[in-house]
Amino acid sequence: MGRSNTKSIKRGVSIIIPCYNSSRIIAKTLSYLQKQNVSSDIPWEIVIVDNGSTDRTADCARAAWPLFSKVPFKVVSETTPGLSHARSKGFDTAEYDFISFIDDDNFVFPDWVQIAYETMINNESIGACGGYSVPMFEIAPPAWFDKSLWTAFTIGPPNCEQGDVTTTRGHLWGAGSIIRKSAWQILVQLGFRYQLVGRCGTRLTSGEDIELFYALRMAGWRLWQEPRLKFYHYMNRERIDWQYLLRVHNGFGASAPVLYMYRHFLESTSSIPIDSWRTMFIKTLKKYLSLYIVLHKTLLTDYDCKPLLLRLATEKGKLTQLWFLRQEFYDIFRYVKQLHHRLEAYKTVRSLQSELPLPDKQCFNT
Repeated sequence: MGRSNTKSIKRGVSIIIPCYNSSRIIAKTLSYLQKQNVSSDIPWEIVIVDNGSTDRTADCARAAWPLFSKVPFKVVSETTPGLSHARSKGFDTAEYDFISFIDDDNFVFPDWVQIAYETMINNESIGACGGYSVPMFEIAPPAWFDKSLWTAFTIGPPNCEQGDVTTTRGHLWGAGSIIRKSAWQILVQLGFRYQLVGRCGTRLTSGEDIELFYALRMAGWRLWQEPRLKFYHYMNRERIDWQYLLRVHNGFGASAPVLYMYRHFLESTSSIPIDSWRTMFIKTLKKYLSLYIVLHKTLLTDYDCKPLLLRLATEKGKLTQLWFLRQEFYDIFRYVKQLHHRLEAYKTVRSLQSELPLPDKQCFNT
């Protein structure tokens, strides 16, 4: 796929680590990056984005990275809270075209940079590539924490196979993703701006990564799953908690209204109720109440009601967010619609340009 304004972007890998109060773990995250086996002809760097930390995250990060390392290392500050703001800062700061976002609790395997570079440089149509997360538990997980819940904690994904997931799964995980900076720049030039903030301090909001992947799809970029890109996802004892999981699912629900708008334009046969805020709110309220009734009936039996509780938390998050968006729902919808039109036009133009035959060399001699 063609790109524009990319001559100033150097080929290489920029590791971006957004951090909020990461002083206890950032040294270990960086220790795994020190073990990278990278060809000498592949340039790469590390950028820590301190997103308003109130501890000594920046100082701990600087102290953890070897002073005389040949790999460039820098710490930058983003004072506006929210993971989307931290990642945007990372895009702006990065020197190289292949942006590898890892969380502060992601411990990458030694071939991470090498595989990321080779995957992205060998296929110009890939706008984003996702890796495979292996759990690393601080304590033994409780009995209820089975594999059916792993995706909520960004573990996996299950049945991870190498290949194009643009029209199948349709998105990747933000943690462990590799994104082409030139593709990001095109989105920004055409008016993309996050409607979802993502994790903000201790608030478990989410969805900003999927929003970006949907925008990349609108512009014609492909999403690729690469199981060779492996990293450990460290799960501390505070996260292996039922109340924490309910908050995660509540965050999933809160991101749903905006993501539904993107899917409405991406899926031509979409049955998503997007025609009005009222319609979506009423349907969500009915679903929430029906689940609530089913839950109370279930409590009278021996049936495991945990899946119902998670679905209820998701619908509650969606319902609450819809209420907060009641004044700006149509503004957001118009924004997504206009963005879709611009990105579709870009995709069409680039597609036509790629199909044009190259001029015969003799033409230049006449």
